[in-house]
Amino acid sequence: MKQERYLNDDGTDTIDKWAATRSNEAFRDIMFAQVEKYHDRLGKKDSIVSEVGKMADYMNRWLEYEKEWAGFEVNPKSNGSNPFNFPPSGVIG
Repeated sequence: MKQERYLNDDGTDTIDKWAATRSNEAFRDIMFAQVEKYHDRLGKKDSIVSEVGKMADYMNRWLEYEKEWAGFEVNPKSNGSNPFNFPPSGVIG
């Protein structure tokens, strides 16, 4: 979820900038590093719940881009439950 305090005037944030200006592999490295940062400090800075929430936010944003790159189309009739027509867990592969 994009946090309003981090949005630029055009509605984008740093994660959007990384996705637009880096290769897919470089973007993946950046996102992995962000998740790893919060994992490595679990219980040391903020609460575990807070840190896991931050990891989940990065992972969800990363997943949005992976779906886009994989060609999943947004389903406008999804009511937000599965907007990319992504198969349920356990169905892939």
